[in-house]
Amino acid sequence: MAIPDRLPNGYALQDGYVLENLLATPQWQTNTPITALAGGGLSSTTPLLVLGSNDVTVVATAADSVALPSAVPGSVVFVANRDSTDSLRIYCQTTDTVEGAAYVALAAGKRSLFIAVAVNVWVQMLGA
Repeated sequence: MAIPDRLPNGYALQDGYVLENLLATPQWQTNTPITALAGGGLSSTTPLLVLGSNDVTVVATAADSVALPSAVPGSVVFVANRDSTDSLRIYCQTTDTVEGAAYVALAAGKRSLFIAVAVNVWVQMLGA
C-alpha cells in the first residue's frame, strides 16, 4: 500500500484524478478475525498481517503464528492477541528482523504496534 503525495497547502483547484486516488486508497485497513497458524513458524500458509489493525482471535496453542508484511520504512502494523490463554509468535518475512530477531512473542491479551524504521527492520512498541 503506497502512501500518496499530500495535497499542496493553501487554496487551489485540484485535479479530480488526484483526489480520486487519494480517497480510493485506504491508508488504514482492518483485518479481523485472524486464526494463527497452528504449530507456528513462517510458511506460505501463515496468516499475513495487513498495514493497519489486526485482531488475532484464535491462538489454539502457545507459539501459533502470524507474519508481518515486508518492512518498508513508514509502515505501521497494529496487532492484538485477543486469545485469553496462549502466546502468539509474530514472524518477519525472511529478510526482515523485528527487534533484531526473526520473530517476537506477544502474550495472551496483549497488544503491540510494529513500525518499519528502515528496509527490512521492524521495531515493536508493546502495549498493555
